[in-house]
Amino acid sequence: MKFEHKDCTFEIPDRPTVRQQLMFFGAASGVSATDAMLRYWEGAKALITKWESKVIPDYKISLDDMTDPTQAQLIIWAGLECLKFMNSLEDIPKN
Repeated sequence: MKFEHKDCTFEIPDRPTVRQQLMFFGAASGVSATDAMLRYWEGAKALITKWESKVIPDYKISLDDMTDPTQAQLIIWAGLECLKFMNSLEDIPKN
């Protein structure tokens, strides 16, 4: 599955394996809303197979080394896109 944004393009598997699904949900789940975006990002990183971005050239860089609000917005977008995708894996397509 390919995701495109003006500042980034990334890919994750169309059909994640059970291991990949468990890795995603293990990284992305929790009870505290205060760190939800961080968890979604960690889950996304567990799935990403290809990443291209000038804003965040290496998606594995430490978040503590970044300060640009555009980087934060891109991380939120990618994390939420992966969460939506993973939550809809078994949805039946509408006609």
